[in-house]
Amino acid sequence: MLLHLAKVSSGQVVFNTMRYNDNFTWMASDSTWDWYGLVKHIPIRSSPSFLSLGGEVKYQYFLVSNGLWGYLPQDDDGYVLTKVLFHTDVHLTDNFRAFLQLQGNGANGKDPIYRGEVNPLDLHQGFVDYHWNVRQGTVVTLRAGRQELSYGAQRLISVHNLPNNRQAFDALKFMIDNRSMSIHFVYGYYVIPRFGNFDDSFSSNTKLYGLYNTFKLSDLNCDFYILGYNNRHSIYHAKTGEESRATVGARVHGTFKGWRFDTEGSYQHGNVETWRASAWMVSANVSYHWLNLKPKPAFGIRAEIISGDKSSVDSRINTFNPLFPRGSYYGLANVIGPSNIIDLHPSFELGTTSALFSLDYDLFWRTSKNDGLYSAVMTPLFEGKGSHFRFIAQQITAEVEWDPIPYFEFKIEYTYSDGGAFLEHIGLTKNIHFAAATFSLKF
Repeated sequence: MLLHLAKVSSGQVVFNTMRYNDNFTWMASDSTWDWYGLVKHIPIRSSPSFLSLGGEVKYQYFLVSNGLWGYLPQDDDGYVLTKVLFHTDVHLTDNFRAFLQLQGNGANGKDPIYRGEVNPLDLHQGFVDYHWNVRQGTVVTLRAGRQELSYGAQRLISVHNLPNNRQAFDALKFMIDNRSMSIHFVYGYYVIPRFGNFDDSFSSNTKLYGLYNTFKLSDLNCDFYILGYNNRHSIYHAKTGEESRATVGARVHGTFKGWRFDTEGSYQHGNVETWRASAWMVSANVSYHWLNLKPKPAFGIRAEIISGDKSSVDSRINTFNPLFPRGSYYGLANVIGPSNIIDLHPSFELGTTSALFSLDYDLFWRTSKNDGLYSAVMTPLFEGKGSHFRFIAQQITAEVEWDPIPYFEFKIEYTYSDGGAFLEHIGLTKNIHFAAATFSLKF
């Protein structure tokens, strides 16, 4: 057991956000591992066939006072969300593998319960892929089936849509990868989480397709993407109907000594019913990290401008559609989503090898006074065309995270959100207090 923990602390065990990217093949040649090695690398017949098992258990407790600035019913007791994941990764040859992952979610003490928060047992991922080594360092892969997708900074395509749900697509993906470049082509349908057992199914109403390309330009990491999106039942504040959009964007990120930067911009065109879509987003995130100090402090600032609809009675719609973004886009409190938003976000963090303290301050304004607020899943929240105020709220978030070994993570978070002139004008005068504790165990 002591040897096991020593290997863990040395960094040999690494869990990826996308668990199908985990790689434990090195365990095949290491006979010093105990039972854990037998679970992570199980030989099938002769080499190279093997089976790998893994999973995760997560518990989250939430206590919210004055949800949505007093719009939601008061809950003095809080609620618990649970999530269990288990996967099997079968490699039959050096080139062919099958991946299967089950997911079960539960909610206790929560009312109302939203889609994805309760899903007792279902197939979350199930795909096969085959790859070719076409030349030295270049791999071509074809993947088909139910799968998670995640690209870039997860502003548009993310694994996490809500705190208790990982989203998936029934998709076909063709990938070309090497050390300096990757290009992925994807065509798929969004999988709708339902409340029963093994009843999740893809929605023919919601489709994603396109390409995502990453490459290096000198010392810079660059992304370029063209994404198509179709939804037969899109709902915005003033305009609803069948939606077809194309998103074209680019991202540049990298490091220079203690500096880290991440910039991205994208433009959308298409239509929602008869309204022509023309929307955009720009984001910049810059931070400085004192690498030689212990613990390591860092200061950062992020700014985003995301378009909203300029008029409710013209022939265009300017509300930016963030497609499938991470649910905790502005923190786990998950108050508002990334549409019709101007965000200014200074931050501070202090980290060690196993712990991290962070402090964030957000200021939110409406980009357009004629558009309202949207949730993290693009549900219209509060109309805005009757108010000339832009300032939405200021928000402070403090978070402590402790993960002494890769298997274990414990996190506590507190958020205070003080409503601004816009919320006061529409009658929401209370301030949000949000507290959360998260415990997760992976293997």
